Amino acid sequence: YDDNKIPGPDYPDVLAALHGKQKDEKWQALQSYLRRLDCAHLDKELFLPSSFFVNQLSEYPAALRLVADLRKVVLSGHRLTDLSLEVLGSMSSVTHLDLSDNLIRVVHRETGNLTMLRSLDLSGNPIETLPIDLGYATNLTTLKLDYDKIKIPAPEISELGADSVIAWLKALCAMRQTCDGEFNGQDIHRLP
Repeated sequence: YDDNKIPGPDYPDVLAALHGKQKDEKWQALQSYLRRLDCAHLDKELFLPSSFFVNQLSEYPAALRLVADLRKVVLSGHRLTDLSLEVLGSMSSVTHLDLSDNLIRVVHRETGNLTMLRSLDLSGNPIETLPIDLGYATNLTTLKLDYDKIKIPAPEISELGADSVIAWLKALCAMRQTCDGEFNGQDIHRLP
């Protein structure tokens, strides 16, 4: 097998390989290729909507954590229920994250560590609560959610839309910082 070529359609189960469930020679070649992949000249986009797969993804493909400096990640229409902390840690350079139409119920507070993040699409997920720490994603300007399902922030805020929710989150994070971390935001769900 040629180690310098990426495994293609001849690979029997690329999806299993991406999840790390294949450990054969071709899987090792795919791992090797991803480690050596020089994407400096590319837009560094990962576009994997459910229409690309026979079976929808239920977790973030393990092999894709090897691809560094992704800027745009689209994993819409799958059966993802969560992005692990390990996955979030590998997304430090992501500016656009589309996880729409999945089964995600909880947004981890560590999502706020994605300081490069400008656009986050979580619409079509059964999310009811946003972590206050999302306000630490200082470049976030676009937040797509099913706002009618959101309970925190309060409906009075979420009904005003993305700009108000983002402003609310950032204001709470700013208050937390000025209070030397003593403010936890749990008692304030309505902030003008």
